[in-house]
Amino acid sequence: SASPTPTPIVLATRITPAFGVLGAILIITGLPSAFWGHENRWTSFFLIGFYTLSLVCFVLIVKFGILPAINPPNNTLQGMFVLASAVAGIMGSAFTIFPWKATKYFIGAWGGFAFGLWIQCFKNGGLITPVGMRWILYIACSVVAFVLCTIPRIHWHMLLVATAFVGSSAFILGVDCYTTAGLKEVCVISIASS
Repeated sequence: SASPTPTPIVLATRITPAFGVLGAILIITGLPSAFWGHENRWTSFFLIGFYTLSLVCFVLIVKFGILPAINPPNNTLQGMFVLASAVAGIMGSAFTIFPWKATKYFIGAWGGFAFGLWIQCFKNGGLITPVGMRWILYIACSVVAFVLCTIPRIHWHMLLVATAFVGSSAFILGVDCYTTAGLKEVCVISIASS
């Protein structure tokens, strides 16, 4: 029978060059998205594609490269992970700019996903602990926001809220790269641990 340890596990996150670059990217892309994303649709389309494929690439790296590894990655390997995610993000941007009529609804879904991540961060270790329930939360928030974004009467209002949530989430995660408070780790483990 396992018993809990007397001292909690503390993240030993430190600022590395990869976290510095990642923080700069997230802050530089998050602020304009949070404040002006709904006004400039091409920037929103670009950033949503960038965030989507970057996140998919990073989750795959974490799931199959970092979690099974015995030793944590060194600074060079962390930099390569950030570079791979950035290249994937640029490719994702190209994919979302061209079918822009569908992408404008996908922005709403991303806003719902960011809202779900925000809800998950209400408690240390995540508000919802079972992995299946966590993904039900993310999918439900994304679907509701997507459906609300398809209603013509409130479409622009949903874009405003969605880009504000996505941009502010990116900004806060970028700041966390420098403060090492552990928020980005909660989000990554919440997404990639399934």
